[in-house]
Amino acid sequence: MTSQPRGPDGSDPNRGDGDPAVACDLDRTSFPTFRTLVRQLLHGQSGVVVEDAVLVADELAANAHRHGAAPRAGRLYLVNEGRCLLIEVDDSGPAQPRMAARAGRRGLTLVDRLASRWGVRRHPRHKTVWAELPLVAHTTNGRAPHLSRSPKWKHLD
Repeated sequence: MTSQPRGPDGSDPNRGDGDPAVACDLDRTSFPTFRTLVRQLLHGQSGVVVEDAVLVADELAANAHRHGAAPRAGRLYLVNEGRCLLIEVDDSGPAQPRMAARAGRRGLTLVDRLASRWGVRRHPRHKTVWAELPLVAHTTNGRAPHLSRSPKWKHLD
């Protein structure tokens, strides 16, 4: 089982101040609608940042349906003065999320690579799987900060 990252002080991620920017019942909201809600919230952000956020939100919602149990809920918060997106997905299943080494089961590995941090909070009757993604690029070359260039690749730029 993988250890779930936390903040440098061991704390949970920064929660959004007050109500989430988006909250929905994932048992009544389709995956395409949830993805659209992420895109609408991040309107004006760069394409790569938005698509990473959509991928992470979709993976967490899909895992809640595949491995969890109803009721399921999703929330999106803009945190750190709008510089980060916090995605939270609740389900009442008892299983602890973990990264799988099997082919075709790479969802949480993608979450781990794209999110600045992620983890699980246990509650008496449900769990919350969360991921935090930076919305501010740390590079000026137009590439996502989480993608690195390999010296073995032939570059055309």
